[in-house]
Amino acid sequence: MRIIRLNPDTREPTAESWTLDARRPDALIGRGEKATILLDDPSVSQEHARAVWQHGSLLLMDYGSINGVTLRNRRIRRAEFRRDEVVMVGAVPLQIRVEPADRAAWSRMLAMRAALLVLAVVALVVVLQVARELNAAPEAASEEAEFTPLQPPVPDEATQQEYERMLESHRLTTEAESLLMQPDRDAEAADLLIRSIRNYDYPANRAHTMLEGLQAKHYRPAADKIRADMDRADFAAAEADYREIAAYYLDEPDELRALHDAIDQNRRFNDALEMMREGEDPDGVRDILDSLDETVVPGLADAKARLARMLEAAAWVEKIVETVDSGKLDEADAMLAREPDYADVMHGDMLDDLAAAKFRAFAYCELLGLMASGNTYVLASRDFDIPVPFIQSALETLRGKLRGQAGEFRARAEESAARAGDLAEPPADDAEAIASRDAAHAWAALYILDPTPENKRPCETHRDRWNDYLGRLERRLRSYESKGANDEIRAILASFLPELDAGDPACAPLFLLAERVRLELPGTP
Repeated sequence: MRIIRLNPDTREPTAESWTLDARRPDALIGRGEKATILLDDPSVSQEHARAVWQHGSLLLMDYGSINGVTLRNRRIRRAEFRRDEVVMVGAVPLQIRVEPADRAAWSRMLAMRAALLVLAVVALVVVLQVARELNAAPEAASEEAEFTPLQPPVPDEATQQEYERMLESHRLTTEAESLLMQPDRDAEAADLLIRSIRNYDYPANRAHTMLEGLQAKHYRPAADKIRADMDRADFAAAEADYREIAAYYLDEPDELRALHDAIDQNRRFNDALEMMREGEDPDGVRDILDSLDETVVPGLADAKARLARMLEAAAWVEKIVETVDSGKLDEADAMLAREPDYADVMHGDMLDDLAAAKFRAFAYCELLGLMASGNTYVLASRDFDIPVPFIQSALETLRGKLRGQAGEFRARAEESAARAGDLAEPPADDAEAIASRDAAHAWAALYILDPTPENKRPCETHRDRWNDYLGRLERRLRSYESKGANDEIRAILASFLPELDAGDPACAPLFLLAERVRLELPGTP
């Protein structure tokens, strides 16, 4: 048996190889000083594994290493090889190559086992024959007559141990056979059959045939159940069902490996779908989807198409945000016409970003309108000093217009405040309320010019008094409305409506009331 180190990139044999046979049956694999198969690689433990030659086969045992021993992409603890294979010891590929001498040794071992079995049967026949002759002897025969029975040949200790192992395997197989005659005992029987084969796999052992029958009986129902689990995205149940059917196998054949791979791929696919729903890590989602097989994962092609549309929608939202914040509001409005095209693939974060962009566009339009009209009173109640270039440009234009009137605004603010009455009390009448409104307008212009607390506080004080007065007036007029006194409402509003600002939200209820009583609305300031 030869163990050949392969190039990890090309998988071609290197010059390093080791031979195990009857003269040198045992080797320690590792990178420590005790290793007889020395692999100088950081992925290999000091004492990684042990290889033992046994009558033409090779037994490979993992010594509890960190990176393990891998056969066909699955980690193994112990395996017996009778044919050529490639295993990974850590990250080092090793080829196990069976030599003609190994096949000859294995054939001799099988022949020896057959001979031992024949010898055991002959010995049993001899013993039975001697016992029969003793029982048939005359009763009158002399008790002192000497009789020496024929003794069967006595095997050596190794042969005796092998014979005992064969008997134990036979006992396990027989016990499994009895369990198969009982309902719902198949799993226990399979465990006994596997133990029988692993204990001593002699040619006459019926365990293989019985185990194959159990596999044929249980595989298809288990596979159907696992697929139903995956359809429900219940991967914990799928793994549990897989472990149940895997218990009927000595190792993992191709059909089991494919079933386990399907569970793994569909679980990762489900994780990717959840990430898509939450809008998490689109690059990570793409990597997962690209690693899956469309023949194993139903719906993979649709998911890839949906991800492509999600990425397109994300780029569209990002472009709208950029367009809005650059002041190209008409262009952004035209782009929003495509919103229905992406409605089914936009997740929470995209929807939040889009809603925020729409809100900013509306706010920007309102601010630009207020700045263009010079409505400093309403503008002062907004967050107008936004660090966006085109807003700052419009604001600076407005300030340029107001700067020459700063003295006039301050004088008007002081004169109006003097007419507003006691600021600690609500306005006593229309005149005091209108005086507070005028003061608020003047302070608002000063605040736009110089947004300091000294200008903001008096603006807010007079605005609050004016809004309070409007609220009290609305409540009084609504009480008239409930009594049908529309003439009284029209009489009060006819003189007061010219004082209201259509751009001021606090005035809106009174404008609506005027419409309800059919009062013609004057032009708004």
